[in-house]
Amino acid sequence: MKHLTDTQIALLATGDLGFFDYWRVRHHLSVCGRCKSLRTQYRVDRDVLKDAADQMPAGVNWERLSREMRGNIRVGLEAGECVAPVIARPEPMGWRLAVALSSAMAVVLTGWYLSAPKFASPAFASLTSQGTVIEATPSGVLLQHDGHGISLMTPRANHVQFSIDTRGAKMQAVDVETGQVTITQVSLSSEMD
Repeated sequence: MKHLTDTQIALLATGDLGFFDYWRVRHHLSVCGRCKSLRTQYRVDRDVLKDAADQMPAGVNWERLSREMRGNIRVGLEAGECVAPVIARPEPMGWRLAVALSSAMAVVLTGWYLSAPKFASPAFASLTSQGTVIEATPSGVLLQHDGHGISLMTPRANHVQFSIDTRGAKMQAVDVETGQVTITQVSLSSEMD
């Protein structure tokens, strides 16, 4: 059998055990004579100390003791303030919030600008014959027939010359990087299916 600790017996003697611990200790005391005698000793000692505390010593200056205790409490509080950690106030967001919001706005506006549809360049010349349309624009030549079409693009060309006559369109392009000249002739025929 495992005996109770001195702490458990002392807490029982003073009535400071919790509900479940009180029940468990009381059950153990009902079967263990050694622990029961220790509880009796603790109760006797408690009564002796209580009687001794009731008899106050003669000649004690209570006013002086009261002032010393108040002084010690004040010194302890001031010392606690000296060594207490300094709690920093949180800084207002201020300029950081403004920078974050303006950066987010710049990202949104850039995305909107880049995703916006680009306007088509106006055609320099346009020729329509029997439902077929040929347009010459700064970016190339567009051939359309019954909703279907093909584009001949001239990327990175710095100079483009167009001429349209009844036989078709001519285009001349000069590539900026290589200096290569491209000439294309497009002719209309009645067999465009």
